[in-house]
Amino acid sequence: MNEFLKFSWSHIFTFLAVILLGYFSFLGASYWTDGNFMVAGIITAVIVLLLIFWFVTAQMLKGTSGRVMKLKKSIVFERALIFTCPVVFILSLGPLFHFWNVHSHNDEIVSTFKQGINASTGIFTHYEQYAEQRTQRFASILAQGKTASASSLYGGLSSKDEQEQMMKQALTDKLTGTKYQELRQEANRWIQEANQEPSIWNVFLLGNIDEIKKSLEKWRNQLVELSTPVLKAEQGSGSDVKLYDDDKGIINGAVGILNRLESYYAKMEAPKPAAIGLALLIFFLLLFPYLLQARHSKSTYRLLGKRKSMPGMSMDTVQPSDVVSANDTPNQETTSQQSGSSTDTTDDFGMFSI
Repeated sequence: MNEFLKFSWSHIFTFLAVILLGYFSFLGASYWTDGNFMVAGIITAVIVLLLIFWFVTAQMLKGTSGRVMKLKKSIVFERALIFTCPVVFILSLGPLFHFWNVHSHNDEIVSTFKQGINASTGIFTHYEQYAEQRTQRFASILAQGKTASASSLYGGLSSKDEQEQMMKQALTDKLTGTKYQELRQEANRWIQEANQEPSIWNVFLLGNIDEIKKSLEKWRNQLVELSTPVLKAEQGSGSDVKLYDDDKGIINGAVGILNRLESYYAKMEAPKPAAIGLALLIFFLLLFPYLLQARHSKSTYRLLGKRKSMPGMSMDTVQPSDVVSANDTPNQETTSQQSGSSTDTTDDFGMFSI
């Protein structure tokens, strides 16, 4: 009784409920904002702080003795918080409901994500085809003798076949040599890591989507740079050498697949039954400390109405030192009762009976 904001085991469940709601809110807000984690964090913080204030303050006001705030004012504030807390709670459920809507499309999102990631490797397959075609074209030019003298380029080797083989190998090394192999290994390693058990529970899935889009453009520029060097023998063939260019076909294809994910995690849908059930559980846990909190004995109010009085006993008799002595004369008792009845009814310690 009369213990202000008593901490109990109910608060443990309340804090767990707040953590759970905060986690789902952050996930839902992250998908809602298309991976803007800063905005998602701000939304989550506002929701958590708002609900803690609404429910914990209501418990504090229920247990107050009137020292901090007049009892009449505190009950008005308490009633306002309790009667509006369902509305505030429902308004804060948007991110949670949105996450469960996204969760219902988990299989489609994971499948599309893997498809888009794997499609991005096509840029390397396409480049290798370009390198092969360019090498074959160069070999054809060498065979037709349309290039400059190979002996002047390679130290006067006696065998023409050896000269041509050396020139083709030099072109191959420039196009698909060590630098290319390192680039492809790095890309493959990144793709394998991104493909390891992707799930909508991992909010950094959105970060990986943005990263692969940026990486595709980066890889393309590096491949174009690798195809830039042209051998003197190629220049002497009398025909222009085309540099690598995927015409944005591979990149647009992979990016188009990844962009389809937005139709799943940005779409607004009605709340799922599982989300509604979870929300009801969280609401009850948030309200639990208020329900367990005993109202202070000095308060004449209830959540609805006032307490009923019992004739012959003042509410001020809750403390043993305040009990009326048996030696008091009837006239003194009558005087005390008349004095109590003349006090302002709005006072925290107005006379009433239990």
